Amino acid sequence: MIRLKNIKNKKQKLFILVVLIALGIRLIPAFLAPAASDTMNMETAGKLVSEGKNLYVSNAGIYPYPPLWMGVEGISYIISNFTGINFAFLIKLPAIFSDIGIMFLLYLLSRKRILPALLYGLLPFSIFISGFHGQFDSFALFFVLLGVLLLQKKRFLWSNLSLGFAILIKLFPVFVLPFFIMKAKNWKERVLGIVLALAPVILVTLPFIIGNKDAVNNSFINYNGVGDFGLGGFARAVDMIVKGAQLPDIWNLLLNNGKLLFFAAAFFASVLLAKNRKIMESISIVFFLFLIFIPNISIQYFLWVIPFIVISYPKFSVLYNIVISIAAVAFYTTFHGGILSPFIITKEFASIATPIYPYMILISWLLILGWTAKKFIFTLGFSKSR
Repeated sequence: MIRLKNIKNKKQKLFILVVLIALGIRLIPAFLAPAASDTMNMETAGKLVSEGKNLYVSNAGIYPYPPLWMGVEGISYIISNFTGINFAFLIKLPAIFSDIGIMFLLYLLSRKRILPALLYGLLPFSIFISGFHGQFDSFALFFVLLGVLLLQKKRFLWSNLSLGFAILIKLFPVFVLPFFIMKAKNWKERVLGIVLALAPVILVTLPFIIGNKDAVNNSFINYNGVGDFGLGGFARAVDMIVKGAQLPDIWNLLLNNGKLLFFAAAFFASVLLAKNRKIMESISIVFFLFLIFIPNISIQYFLWVIPFIVISYPKFSVLYNIVISIAAVAFYTTFHGGILSPFIITKEFASIATPIYPYMILISWLLILGWTAKKFIFTLGFSKSR
């Protein structure tokens, strides 16, 4: 057990205090908040896994992830049945402790500055995602950040293996693989790095592909997400604000080609950022491009950039966190009110929060678009000022 009186350095004491507060304000809602639709799906998935069933075949559509997480769901379900502990609480623990791990990594990556860890751990958005919602994107982000730290320590192959474990949890970390590979000393090291990053997810998924390729494709490789935010959410917002309003044809063109536009933009960014030594900046830009161009954005995707911008752009990270936290509250109140109860959801609050949801879709998308365009100009050297 950590005892603050045994820590002599005042800065370290303050950091540990911030970490303990961050842990507490996640564990309380994780224990008290009702199960969300995602955690209920995870419980269904855990039951199926405990019965030895293949999630990509049984109840297809409730498991759009690589295989690793189904093991966590199965173990959590078994523990819940054995101990009587609420499944929704147990399944949130990996994300919660990943948040805490991210705070320690941010502390190390920022040369033991407390501010980045504080911004990540105490500002509300990451608390909503792990403590209330129960999504586990922070589990994957922890291993991305660990990979970055290993890169700083010149442990290239281990860093790519850490990234590979992140990809095994959720697929989105694969988008930052080019920035890891660029740190290789030679082509042999690059090839080995790619193998280490991709081998875990390929090897673990391969038995499922052999068993039923179409089920795996439909469940998570071709998963298109839900248009709560992003380009798809933009169309929903306009329709909610002005009933029956039609977006111009060019918007449908963007929606239909969003993935292609993202991959083109990400490739362009990877080439132009190849010499950028600040990998945290580069990663944040690629994740922002995802949020701009991919048509269907779920609320938890907004978390991806936060660990990187709290170090690279701390002032903007506060504005970003405020905007997406308001967006999250409006979204949860509109569609998943139970997630935030019994803490802040009342009829009076809902009457205020629900109407602003479509406006927050627009504001969040425009904020990300404007910031990313600005950073492209500044970071890529198209402007002399910074």
